[in-house]
Amino acid sequence: RVAAEDPVFPVRMAAKKSLARMGVGTQAEIMDLAHEIVGSRSVQTLTGTESTGNGRWGAASDLHYIATGSKVRDEDFKPAIPLLLEGLKDPEPGVRTEIAYLLGITAKMTPDTVPILRRLQKDPDATVRDTASISLARLGQGTRNVVAGLSQRFAWPRTVRVGPDND
Repeated sequence: RVAAEDPVFPVRMAAKKSLARMGVGTQAEIMDLAHEIVGSRSVQTLTGTESTGNGRWGAASDLHYIATGSKVRDEDFKPAIPLLLEGLKDPEPGVRTEIAYLLGITAKMTPDTVPILRRLQKDPDATVRDTASISLARLGQGTRNVVAGLSQRFAWPRTVRVGPDND
């Protein structure tokens, strides 16, 4: 808790992420990060205008990290879902990739998760498409097609069998 108030930004963020994963202040931290994802696309600096793409990707990545925490509840993400869906319009593929992954984790809280992920399978960026496919597979949607597509994309030499029905 002391480190969460540290004046050094990386220390403060690491402490907040750790607290969120322990279930302390999770929803507030999730909302802060979600707002950061849809925040300004650029900032004015001494040398001109710079993109905030890395910051938005970092916020999305932090949410992914929090989502995999043992004390995090799906309900903690519910207020952030509209912001995450807005974040899918981000020009940075890393942001869209992290959100595609999050949608697979928070599917119960996200209306229309499957159609959203299916749209992301047509994203211009291959990593976004692959992550959307993997998230769909996590939800039990088209697992066979996902494995076949990834096998072909990465030229895996053997058939991969997963799940109780070898899908």
